[in-house]
Amino acid sequence: MASTTLLPAENPQKSILEDGVFCAEDPIVGKRVDEIAQKGFPFKTEEGLDFCKLNTLDDKVNKENDMCKGYINI
Repeated sequence: MASTTLLPAENPQKSILEDGVFCAEDPIVGKRVDEIAQKGFPFKTEEGLDFCKLNTLDDKVNKENDMCKGYINI
């Protein structure tokens, strides 16, 4: 079972291997999440799909993070 403790972003490989995710605070993404939360998380809409794409596949931090390159095709 995955732990509920958030591991520091400095060690994303350990977190991904053990829990399947890693967490790093990002105020820009946080603001985007707050905005879409106010709309009820409409992920099954064009806007929701754009949100997911923007914050995962198109995210500059993900593209520059060598750790992510081994887990997603960019």
